[in-house]
Amino acid sequence: MDSTDMAKDIFSKADADGDGTLTKEELAAVAPKDNKGPSVDDLFAAADSDSDGSISVDDLAASLQKSFEAHAPSANSTTVAGYNNSGTTVTNSKSSFNTLA
Repeated sequence: MDSTDMAKDIFSKADADGDGTLTKEELAAVAPKDNKGPSVDDLFAAADSDSDGSISVDDLAASLQKSFEAHAPSANSTTVAGYNNSGTTVTNSKSSFNTLA
């Protein structure tokens, strides 16, 4: 599963009004409530790459791809959003988006 597929999966769960973008409120509704990891504000800022106040699928896919590249434990294995780069679900990912997907 690539970053675009992951972004679409996250959107299918988080885009409450179905408009193709995520607001900070929609992101907060699906974000972990355990106060571990980055805040919703930090997640939103990282994914809103064009600073338009919403996250598109493309914004989220780009943010996930950057996270893949930054957190790759090896050249052959990457885990982000609860998935690794082979499409296998990973239950204990340390990624910012691990519980969104």
